[in-house]
Amino acid sequence: MFFFSPVPFTRIAVALIVFAAWGKVSGQSPAFHLDPAKVMGPNACAQCHTDETAAWQLTHHSTEFSNIYRLPQAQEISKKMDVKLMNREGICLKCHFTVQSDPTAAGAPKAIAGISCESCHGAARDWINIHNNLKLPNNIAQATAAGMIPPTDYYALAANCFSCHTVPEQKLVNVGGHVAGSDFELVSWSQGEVRHNFLQDDGKEGKTNKPASQNRLRMLYVVGRCVDLEYGLRGTAKATEAANYGKALAWRAFNARKNVQAIFDATKLPEIKAILDASGTDADLKINNAAVLNAAADKVSPLIKQFSSANDGSKLAAVDALIPPASKYVGTVCKP
Repeated sequence: MFFFSPVPFTRIAVALIVFAAWGKVSGQSPAFHLDPAKVMGPNACAQCHTDETAAWQLTHHSTEFSNIYRLPQAQEISKKMDVKLMNREGICLKCHFTVQSDPTAAGAPKAIAGISCESCHGAARDWINIHNNLKLPNNIAQATAAGMIPPTDYYALAANCFSCHTVPEQKLVNVGGHVAGSDFELVSWSQGEVRHNFLQDDGKEGKTNKPASQNRLRMLYVVGRCVDLEYGLRGTAKATEAANYGKALAWRAFNARKNVQAIFDATKLPEIKAILDASGTDADLKINNAAVLNAAADKVSPLIKQFSSANDGSKLAAVDALIPPASKYVGTVCKP
């Protein structure tokens, strides 16, 4: 058994912990998940992705830009963390907003939206004119190389989610009283309110916010559970106090390992066994153990990436019984 006594997670309101991005660009400011100088803003994407944008505008990802500061819990946390304006300063900007700076103007970067397109797909300045240029050979591959995170990059998408949904900020939890992570699971949280699947099988935009294919659900589930383990390890590595943050993140990593074990029990895939073996042991889940836990996470990460790139879900039918049903999806699917 691990060092901390496990404590149950409480489901936090979707409006308070959000589907946010770690970014996939270099040279980021350490205060933000995306490089503010490379953020274009949701209007840049809306010019072409009209249906996706219309669906997004109905979600908490969008509306919390104007609403989050009204929540009593958010006000209490801000006070404890000495944050005067949530959308202009402090730790709240890292996960709850899309932040942009104007390189031609003086002043600090500012929040321009809630969690938006680039929060999940990467700051777009370097790739926005590449990904939609059908005259370029392999335009999506070129855009990905320039920093775009496409829907088929299951690992990068999942890492974006867990980098915020695990709330890897010890002071924010122990001092601010922020919940130490949501009960985030990639299928149930991505296929509910935030779903915006308008791309048809022929690659053209459609009018239906359709459900994901079974193969995609399988990949989201397996990769999501594995990335949960990785980020549970990384989060626990930051624990230096035997308090709420450390207890919650140790529990998260412990529970994530059990979920990955269940996937291996169902599939017997050696790739999943390798991820489990690389993740260390429950005895490692203790405070002031950053070197061991980060080393384990660093071993797990490339194994998940390799699994993600080598599979399409067609050989993962054995996990179907583990995937949450539609009745467990978080929020109602938004249909513009």
